[in-house]
Amino acid sequence: MKLLTMLLPVLLLATSINVQANAYCDSRRSAHEVETCYQQSLAALKRAADKSLAKIMSSPNYSEATKQHVLQEQNAWEQRVQANCQNYACVEYQLQGRLLQLSRVNAEPAPSAMDDEACLDAWIDAYRQEEGDEVAIIHSQITAWQQWCSEGRLP
Repeated sequence: MKLLTMLLPVLLLATSINVQANAYCDSRRSAHEVETCYQQSLAALKRAADKSLAKIMSSPNYSEATKQHVLQEQNAWEQRVQANCQNYACVEYQLQGRLLQLSRVNAEPAPSAMDDEACLDAWIDAYRQEEGDEVAIIHSQITAWQQWCSEGRLP
């Protein structure tokens, strides 16, 4: 709920800007000018999304596993947009959503050494919830969880 409260002004502003941009494009004199206007708007959004993605991929703060996960999400997102969007409004809406997703990843705090310990604790807690408090945890399981944490995997 807190995240929604924080994002609501941004979403309202984006919607307001979007409506104004659409009205601006729709007010062009010819169909060609309208189409050119929308293409320029979409190109600007695409550049912003690409820049945000590049920032994640070049950051030393994210593991290779995290970067690969973001790339897989990006590829899946692009395929969905190509398969489902038939007009400028749909593509524009999808680009704005993706840009918001990528900006959230960029806003996350950088992982630290403490994160590995918290990650291991999360794996132990999840295991205990599933198997019970009395079940022993062997060294090889802890080693596996530590490896998963170093790869950015969480329970």
